[in-house]
Amino acid sequence: MATSTVSASVNTEIKTIVAHRLQQAGTTANEVIRSLWDHIAATGDIPRFNTPDHQAAGDDSEAFQRLMELRGAIPHNTPLANMSPADIKRELMMRDV
Repeated sequence: MATSTVSASVNTEIKTIVAHRLQQAGTTANEVIRSLWDHIAATGDIPRFNTPDHQAAGDDSEAFQRLMELRGAIPHNTPLANMSPADIKRELMMRDV
C-alpha cells in the first residue's frame, strides 16, 4: 500500500503539551493522526472538538461555570485574574509537563 505524508502547523506550546500527553498515553502523533484519518475515510464523519478557544462565549457547561466562579474569587492583582479561560487552561496544563 502506498503512503502519503500529511502535515500541519500547530502552536509550539500546544505541540509540547500534546507530545507529553501522547507519551503518557503510550501512543504517537502518527498513530493518532492515522486513526483520525481512517475514521473519516470509513465513516465520512469529521469529529468536532470543543476547546476553550472554540467554544461560544455563552458556554454554560458545569466546568466552565466552575472556572468562572474560581476566576471571580481570584484577587485582582494576580496574573490569573487577567487571563482568558484558554490561557488559564494552558497555564494549568503546563504545570503537569
